[in-house]
Amino acid sequence: MASLFSRSLRKIFCGVSPPSARPKWNRAHVASNLRTFQSTGILLAKKNKSGKIKDKTKAVLAESDKIEEDVERLDLKQVESEYKEFIQSFSSKVRELRVGSEAQLQFLSKLKVSVDGLEQPFDALASARMVGGRDIHVSVYDPSTKDAIKKAIVGSNNGMNPQNDLKKDTVLVIPYVQPSQERRTAIAMQIRKFTEASRTGNSASTLRRIRDKALKHLAVMKNVHYSDDIVFKQTKELDALHKSMDKKLQELSAAAQRDIMVK
Repeated sequence: MASLFSRSLRKIFCGVSPPSARPKWNRAHVASNLRTFQSTGILLAKKNKSGKIKDKTKAVLAESDKIEEDVERLDLKQVESEYKEFIQSFSSKVRELRVGSEAQLQFLSKLKVSVDGLEQPFDALASARMVGGRDIHVSVYDPSTKDAIKKAIVGSNNGMNPQNDLKKDTVLVIPYVQPSQERRTAIAMQIRKFTEASRTGNSASTLRRIRDKALKHLAVMKNVHYSDDIVFKQTKELDALHKSMDKKLQELSAAAQRDIMVK
């Protein structure tokens, strides 16, 4: 009776539950809760009797801090720079498609030139490149083969009419040729296909690839204890940036298609 009375007084005045009222923790229950606690990635520093943090715990905490410091927040300015660089490259490519110069360059690279009765590949005798966004300049390696190259281009019946460059003896200039209506329609279709491939294609350089790379970084951030609010905020900013760049790319494509159909 005295023991029961003392336990009751201790509960009333000290706020301490009697031993019989305390929860019983078995070994399995403690181990289960410990695993759940550790899985959150949060470590508590264990101290020895002197009050100092144990060396092993210090190493674990230091490694955890190092991982978080190594993974910085997503640099949206860098992502925007990658988007803009891609848009600029896309614009240049569309310009080449619009004037049809790429098809002409590919045609020249496959052309055969007869020199002293022997057929030789065009690429072995000269190089061709687009200049000023419209004309094609052919740089001849050996001036003695310039007339043969010119004759081969004219004889290909591709509508190209090379002219001698007045400033350089080793250069032929092929002026821009207005395409037929059928050719215009084909070029517009080519631009549309290239646009879709640039937006969502599986090649190494597309808008989707840039976004996927940024999303992977955000996933890593989430795994090293960045708060959900930070990751969610940067994800929204990335989505807005991606939509604006995708819209700009489609506007450039639509303008190029209109341009080729009216000129």
